[in-house]
Amino acid sequence: MPEKNSSQLSSDKVIGKDINTDSHNADLLSEEESEMFRSSRRKFFMGFIVPFTMAVSTCSNSSNSAADQVAEQYMRAYYIQYDVKKALPLTEGLAKDKLEDQSKLLDEAPSDAPLQRPQAHFTLKSKEEGGPQEVSYTYIVEVEKQDIPPRRIFLQLREDGSQNWKVSQVVEFEPGQSGNP
Repeated sequence: MPEKNSSQLSSDKVIGKDINTDSHNADLLSEEESEMFRSSRRKFFMGFIVPFTMAVSTCSNSSNSAADQVAEQYMRAYYIQYDVKKALPLTEGLAKDKLEDQSKLLDEAPSDAPLQRPQAHFTLKSKEEGGPQEVSYTYIVEVEKQDIPPRRIFLQLREDGSQNWKVSQVVEFEPGQSGNP
């Protein structure tokens, strides 16, 4: 192998440096391309996939928003306003039977003095879809009285086929009681 003179060595160094610089530039370029790719992928995702997903989920959950409204109307009528007759049309099945029995008892009770009812509020803790025509909710009802502990309320709603949601089951859990119906 022939010996290299100093000019050849310096040109190799320059070439080597140029090669290293080119390699470094190529790394920078690939990082820029990767960032551009990520950016374009992000734009595609945000511009097409997210609206598409939202449209599909809105269509599939549109009836559930009606179920949400019925569940809240029931909770407000029964637990906040203490109005069994207002809650009754929102029910079917066992829930309806229970409210009809309560309504009869209230009608038969003497109404000498007005009842003082404590203020209450409810919080949705969970929602579970049991299929396209069934949704379950778990609420916590807290009464603004120190001697009444919070209660967990389980509601099951069903759709009758014509997008009318009704409360079909109500289970009240005592404090410390566990389980699901």
